[in-house]
Amino acid sequence: QVATGSRGMFLDQSWQPTWMGGTTTIKNQVFFTAKAGLDLREPFRIDIEKGPLHVVAWPPAPKLLSIDMKEYKVLKDENGWWNSVTLQDREEAVRQIRAEAIDKAKHSGLLEESQASVEERIREIVERNGSNVVFRNENADRRRQ
Repeated sequence: QVATGSRGMFLDQSWQPTWMGGTTTIKNQVFFTAKAGLDLREPFRIDIEKGPLHVVAWPPAPKLLSIDMKEYKVLKDENGWWNSVTLQDREEAVRQIRAEAIDKAKHSGLLEESQASVEERIREIVERNGSNVVFRNENADRRRQ
């Protein structure tokens, strides 16, 4: 895997399970770093034609490669009337905030930035060798010069 984009993000979470009329409250704040890039095990095709030099590239779509929690602050951890916050409650809160972080990262523009970074690097190499490049993917063809 090659990371071509990274972004730090904050998430606030409030989780309140209720049992027998008692509500426990868990509030967390998390700073995480999301990394996106290419999985080099996926097909990556570049066609190079000579005379005149012409390059067509089909880079794979970028993927979210990792979500790393850098800071995890517990803002509130409060028992209910009849029930206490359990280890399972805390683990579920962490699972949920991780799922929210993944969703936020996927919708943050990071994947698009990662794609642009890959294309820019390929473009630099091709232009340095006196040509331009056409990028293609399964969704749509696009010409970038």
